[in-house]
Amino acid sequence: MTLLNPTTKYLMQYSNMTGKNVIGIAANGEKSSFMWHYYLNDLIRHGNAEKRKYGHFQFTTSRIIGRAKGNIQPGTITGLPDLNMDGVDPNIQAEFGSRITGNLYVDLMISQVLSAATDNAKELILAKVNAGNKLAKMYLFLITVGMNIDDIVTFMTSPVASFIDSITEENIFGGTTVDINTAISFARGQFMTNGKINPKMEARYGALKML
Repeated sequence: MTLLNPTTKYLMQYSNMTGKNVIGIAANGEKSSFMWHYYLNDLIRHGNAEKRKYGHFQFTTSRIIGRAKGNIQPGTITGLPDLNMDGVDPNIQAEFGSRITGNLYVDLMISQVLSAATDNAKELILAKVNAGNKLAKMYLFLITVGMNIDDIVTFMTSPVASFIDSITEENIFGGTTVDINTAISFARGQFMTNGKINPKMEARYGALKML
């Protein structure tokens, strides 16, 4: 294959389209992150105890540590990073468990995703870290809640995430694809039909059913 080969040009354009789609996903993620922060910053200042209950969430890494097969730090996230706590009652600060990183972590990380998507046709970065059309939203969610970027990449490049990404990747020559929910179900072992392995799934992915 050479740069003048039609297949090469087609693959480059395909990578360009992936980058274009992820730019849109990252831009929406940036807007969602901004609105989530705006809502919580207003809530901790003007919301009563009843309303503040709706601003709480909990995200624990314990469920993904085993899947990642890497060094992910255990812990529970109970608040967004870099909330503006100026003048906020200390009890409310503790209630929301805000982590002040001092470097606008979320904005910087989403900016890096945008840069990677912009240069995807040249560098093919997104494919290396499983941040293409199907799984880019996972990156945006985990970044927004403030999970360490090293832990995110460790999980998103783990065997199970790579497996899901690979079988949901569209066949650019035949147009066939597997939807993300089917891939996740199969990765979790839910590929049985009437007590037997689905013949189509077994024929296509039988060698990987141990995942």
